[in-house]
Amino acid sequence: MACDNEWVQGICNKPRIKCLDCTHRQFSELNDQVIYRHLADQQVVGLYPLLQDNTCHLLAADLDKGHWQDEVKAISRACTKYSVPHSVEISRSGNGAHLWIFFDEKVPANEARLLGFGLLDKAMEVYPNLSFDSYDRLFPNQDILPEGGFG
Repeated sequence: MACDNEWVQGICNKPRIKCLDCTHRQFSELNDQVIYRHLADQQVVGLYPLLQDNTCHLLAADLDKGHWQDEVKAISRACTKYSVPHSVEISRSGNGAHLWIFFDEKVPANEARLLGFGLLDKAMEVYPNLSFDSYDRLFPNQDILPEGGFG
């Protein structure tokens, strides 16, 4: 969630007060204009894939640095081998990639993450000469939404 008041002098008290506890918190609206600006490279937009009921609609693997090109290809091949539809996106920096898996229906986050770890394990089995040191994390990066948190 983005806050319209984040870092606004006299309103935002970060880091002294956490966003969760802030009385001036005002979430930004995700609308067509924001999406357009993101796709036009005018605004950075992120998302929290972990929903309040500990489910998600997507899984993303983040790979950066090292041999990320070969390693994302290896995970992609594991997805193809097990008939897991996916898409690969090169990071904005050009020094990494995201492998995306979208689900038709929301699934428990822990199951989505198990799928991601399983695909990573299969890629490591097939390509043992790769270190997979470019693997950073999965999104969602936790199974359960913390009490009162965003994920």
